[in-house]
Amino acid sequence: ADIHWGYEKGFMTPILIKACRHSADNDFLKAERTNTDIVRKKMETHDGKIWQQCIPKVFDSFLLTEGTLKRRINIQDAFLGYLNLNEVHNLMPQGLDGRTIVWMWKRMVVLLDWTYRSGVIHGAVLPCHIMFYPDNDGSTTRDIRKHSIRLVDWCYSIEHKTRTRLSAWVPAYQRLYAPEIVAKKPLDHSTDLYMGAMTMLEMCDKTVPKEITDSIRRWVEKNPKQRPAQTMQYFQEFLGIQKAIYGAPQWHDFNVPGGPAK
Repeated sequence: ADIHWGYEKGFMTPILIKACRHSADNDFLKAERTNTDIVRKKMETHDGKIWQQCIPKVFDSFLLTEGTLKRRINIQDAFLGYLNLNEVHNLMPQGLDGRTIVWMWKRMVVLLDWTYRSGVIHGAVLPCHIMFYPDNDGSTTRDIRKHSIRLVDWCYSIEHKTRTRLSAWVPAYQRLYAPEIVAKKPLDHSTDLYMGAMTMLEMCDKTVPKEITDSIRRWVEKNPKQRPAQTMQYFQEFLGIQKAIYGAPQWHDFNVPGGPAK
């Protein structure tokens, strides 16, 4: 798809305009609209509303007719100032320290648990789609973007209750995909977390405690049955590891060279 920036008419609210280049790809943008709506609806509960900000809201989705060509267009949130993990790696090639890895991984685990319990598998939890907002933006006021996660590009997502395979995956990132995706085998609650764990392990610097990396590595077993069976049980166990190493949770700044993208 082609990506364009814009502003909502009459407001200064930034939006993202996503346009398929070919009509053969219209189903991908349709899946993005359908499945983000499903997850956001599931998050309407009290505990889930705070997580709605973590995924794009597709305001509108329609077909644009150009002669014989019909291209789907999605209008959605624009997450300005966020950096995806490819960008973070380019700015910080040495990797991230343990305290940063811990809070990022916790956000990812909870978000992906919500996604699966909503009936959806994202299908592309990759560095280019996982985004965080740097703390060193020069602001001294509270900003909900800080220490939050954004997961974008839901074009590969599926409803796992009716589908067992993805429509497509990105060969350039094959090393990060869960084996069951490549082998076209049934997917489960651990599929997205496999990719998220692989991504986070690649972001670790040499100082990250072994207990932390060993815990994350539990999700990258080749056999899905050997991965944690209960996501929230695993999450509680991970909190215990965090407390044993670092003590009670404390704010730890995520600073990148240059701060957020302008």
